[in-house]
Amino acid sequence: IDIFLLTNPDKAMNRAEKALLSGIQALIAETTLQDRIYSD
Repeated sequence: IDIFLLTNPDKAMNRAEKALLSGIQALIAETTLQDRIYSD
């Protein structure tokens, strides 16, 4: 299963939405690709 984070740059976000998105993007950026791949 592939999971993607999609955003719409044309959509105005409120402060809470911006903070949530920034936090998620920071977590993704600091997690190595190897740590984001699951296998049996």
